[in-house]
Amino acid sequence: MGTNVYAIRKNPRTIPVWDKIEQAVDARDPWKLQEEMETFQKEFDENRVHIGKRSGGWKFIFDFQNWKYFDHTEESIKEFLGSCFAIEDEYGDYYDLETFWKDFAIWNPEGLDGKTYEERDGTTESRARARANDYYESTTSPAGPIPDNLPYRFSNHVDFG
Repeated sequence: MGTNVYAIRKNPRTIPVWDKIEQAVDARDPWKLQEEMETFQKEFDENRVHIGKRSGGWKFIFDFQNWKYFDHTEESIKEFLGSCFAIEDEYGDYYDLETFWKDFAIWNPEGLDGKTYEERDGTTESRARARANDYYESTTSPAGPIPDNLPYRFSNHVDFG
Protein backbone atom coordinates (compact mmCIF):
# COMPACT_ATOMS: atom_id res chain seq x y z
CA MET A 1 0.00 0.00 0.00
CA GLY A 2 1.29 3.45 -0.84
CA THR A 3 0.35 6.87 -2.08
CA ASN A 4 0.44 7.76 -5.77
CA VAL A 5 1.31 11.32 -6.74
CA TYR A 6 0.37 13.22 -9.89
CA ALA A 7 1.39 16.48 -11.53
CA ILE A 8 -1.23 18.46 -13.42
CA ARG A 9 0.45 20.13 -16.36
CA LYS A 10 -0.57 23.66 -17.32
CA ASN A 11 -2.62 23.72 -20.47
CA PRO A 12 -3.58 26.94 -22.24
CA ARG A 13 -6.72 25.23 -23.59
CA THR A 14 -8.24 25.17 -20.10
CA ILE A 15 -8.07 28.96 -19.66
CA PRO A 16 -11.08 29.68 -21.95
CA VAL A 17 -12.99 26.93 -20.15
CA TRP A 18 -12.66 28.86 -16.87
CA ASP A 19 -14.32 31.84 -18.57
CA LYS A 20 -17.13 29.66 -19.90
CA ILE A 21 -17.68 28.16 -16.45
CA GLU A 22 -17.90 31.66 -14.99
CA GLN A 23 -20.39 32.70 -17.68
CA ALA A 24 -22.56 29.65 -16.99
CA VAL A 25 -22.54 30.46 -13.25
CA ASP A 26 -23.42 34.10 -13.93
CA ALA A 27 -26.25 33.01 -16.25
CA ARG A 28 -27.43 30.48 -13.65
CA ASP A 29 -27.49 27.86 -16.39
CA PRO A 30 -26.94 24.46 -14.73
CA TRP A 31 -26.88 22.54 -18.02
CA LYS A 32 -24.22 24.78 -19.52
CA LEU A 33 -22.28 24.68 -16.25
CA GLN A 34 -22.33 20.88 -16.25
CA GLU A 35 -21.18 20.82 -19.88
CA GLU A 36 -18.28 23.20 -19.22
CA MET A 37 -17.28 21.35 -16.04
CA GLU A 38 -17.14 18.09 -18.00
CA THR A 39 -14.94 19.79 -20.61
CA PHE A 40 -12.68 21.11 -17.87
CA GLN A 41 -12.47 17.68 -16.20
CA LYS A 42 -11.51 16.08 -19.50
CA GLU A 43 -8.75 18.64 -20.08
CA PHE A 44 -7.61 18.25 -16.48
CA ASP A 45 -7.43 14.45 -16.73
CA GLU A 46 -5.55 14.59 -20.05
CA ASN A 47 -2.87 16.71 -18.41
CA ARG A 48 -2.48 14.57 -15.29
CA VAL A 49 0.93 12.85 -15.16
CA HIS A 50 1.72 10.06 -12.71
CA ILE A 51 4.85 11.22 -10.89
CA GLY A 52 5.46 8.27 -8.62
CA LYS A 53 4.63 6.44 -5.44
CA ARG A 54 5.54 6.61 -1.77
CA SER A 55 5.36 3.29 0.08
CA GLY A 56 6.20 2.57 3.71
CA GLY A 57 9.78 1.44 4.23
CA TRP A 58 10.84 2.23 0.67
CA LYS A 59 12.48 5.19 -1.02
CA PHE A 60 10.08 7.20 -3.18
CA ILE A 61 9.91 5.78 -6.71
CA PHE A 62 9.48 8.16 -9.64
CA ASP A 63 7.50 6.99 -12.65
CA PHE A 64 10.08 7.71 -15.33
CA GLN A 65 7.44 8.27 -18.06
CA ASN A 66 9.99 7.26 -20.71
CA TRP A 67 12.00 10.34 -19.59
CA LYS A 68 9.44 12.53 -21.37
CA TYR A 69 9.19 15.17 -18.62
CA PHE A 70 12.43 15.02 -16.61
CA ASP A 71 15.68 13.12 -16.16
CA HIS A 72 17.06 11.74 -12.89
CA THR A 73 18.51 14.99 -11.62
CA GLU A 74 16.86 16.97 -8.83
CA GLU A 75 17.10 20.11 -10.97
CA SER A 76 15.23 18.51 -13.89
CA ILE A 77 12.50 17.03 -11.69
CA LYS A 78 11.94 20.32 -9.86
CA GLU A 79 11.94 22.28 -13.12
CA PHE A 80 9.16 20.07 -14.51
CA LEU A 81 7.10 20.10 -11.31
CA GLY A 82 7.56 23.86 -10.96
CA SER A 83 6.07 24.33 -14.43
CA CYS A 84 2.93 22.38 -13.51
CA PHE A 85 -0.42 23.72 -12.36
CA ALA A 86 -0.55 21.47 -9.30
CA ILE A 87 0.89 18.42 -7.53
CA GLU A 88 -1.82 16.14 -6.16
CA ASP A 89 -1.93 12.78 -4.41
CA GLU A 90 -4.50 10.10 -5.12
CA TYR A 91 -6.60 11.27 -2.16
CA GLY A 92 -7.07 14.76 -3.59
CA ASP A 93 -4.54 16.55 -1.36
CA TYR A 94 -2.44 19.22 -3.06
CA TYR A 95 1.20 20.09 -2.40
CA ASP A 96 3.52 22.90 -3.31
CA LEU A 97 6.89 21.87 -4.73
CA GLU A 98 8.80 22.28 -1.47
CA THR A 99 6.30 20.21 0.52
CA PHE A 100 6.17 17.49 -2.15
CA TRP A 101 9.95 17.28 -2.20
CA LYS A 102 10.21 17.00 1.58
CA ASP A 103 7.17 14.75 2.20
CA PHE A 104 7.52 12.49 -0.83
CA ALA A 105 10.69 12.62 -2.94
CA ILE A 106 13.19 12.61 -0.07
CA TRP A 107 10.92 11.47 2.76
CA ASN A 108 12.78 8.20 3.39
CA PRO A 109 16.36 8.49 2.07
CA GLU A 110 17.48 5.45 4.08
CA GLY A 111 14.52 3.40 2.83
CA LEU A 112 14.71 0.26 0.79
CA ASP A 113 15.30 0.04 -2.92
CA GLY A 114 15.52 -3.12 -5.01
CA LYS A 115 19.21 -3.66 -4.28
CA THR A 116 19.03 -3.14 -0.51
CA TYR A 117 15.89 -5.26 -0.29
CA GLU A 118 17.62 -8.20 -2.00
CA GLU A 119 20.76 -7.74 0.12
CA ARG A 120 18.77 -7.57 3.34
CA ASP A 121 16.59 -10.61 2.78
CA GLY A 122 18.55 -12.61 0.24
CA THR A 123 16.02 -15.36 -0.46
CA THR A 124 14.88 -16.30 -3.93
CA GLU A 125 11.30 -15.45 -2.99
CA SER A 126 12.29 -12.00 -1.70
CA ARG A 127 14.36 -11.28 -4.82
CA ALA A 128 11.35 -12.11 -6.98
CA ARG A 129 9.15 -9.90 -4.80
CA ALA A 130 11.70 -7.07 -4.95
CA ARG A 131 11.80 -7.30 -8.71
CA ALA A 132 8.01 -7.34 -8.94
CA ASN A 133 7.55 -4.49 -6.45
CA ASP A 134 10.47 -2.42 -7.58
CA TYR A 135 9.99 -2.74 -11.32
CA TYR A 136 13.72 -3.21 -11.85
CA GLU A 137 14.77 0.31 -11.14
CA SER A 138 16.30 2.29 -13.97
CA THR A 139 20.04 2.73 -13.84
CA THR A 140 20.42 5.39 -16.55
CA SER A 141 18.54 8.43 -17.80
CA PRO A 142 19.16 10.91 -20.64
CA ALA A 143 21.42 12.80 -18.21
CA GLY A 144 23.61 9.72 -17.67
CA PRO A 145 24.00 6.97 -15.06
CA ILE A 146 21.74 7.25 -12.01
CA PRO A 147 23.84 7.34 -8.83
CA ASP A 148 23.15 4.68 -6.18
CA ASN A 149 23.09 7.23 -3.37
CA LEU A 150 20.00 9.22 -4.39
CA PRO A 151 17.25 9.47 -1.74
CA TYR A 152 14.71 8.32 -4.37
CA ARG A 153 14.59 5.82 -7.22
CA PHE A 154 13.09 5.47 -10.72
CA SER A 155 10.95 2.80 -12.32
CA ASN A 156 11.97 1.50 -15.68
CA HIS A 157 8.45 1.31 -17.04
CA VAL A 158 5.27 3.34 -16.81
CA ASP A 159 2.74 0.72 -15.71
CA PHE A 160 2.79 0.86 -11.96
CA GLY A 161 0.93 2.68 -9.24
